[in-house]
Amino acid sequence: MFAITSWVQVMLGQHILPRNYHPAVDLMPERELNELVAGVADVIASCVEAMPMHAQFLARYGQAARQQP
Repeated sequence: MFAITSWVQVMLGQHILPRNYHPAVDLMPERELNELVAGVADVIASCVEAMPMHAQFLARYGQAARQQP
């Protein structure tokens, strides 16, 4: 039903933490792994920067919801 990455999020959301990391990590050179993680961090930062602040979101969409019959 879920991809592996989705299951990780579900489990973490339930406070079920892994005891170890996936052994495939050892197959990737550390430099490449660091670049991958940095790339993910950059994507997340870009997405967060593009999003409105919480209060702005609520003002925009909360007001629209109140106006609907």
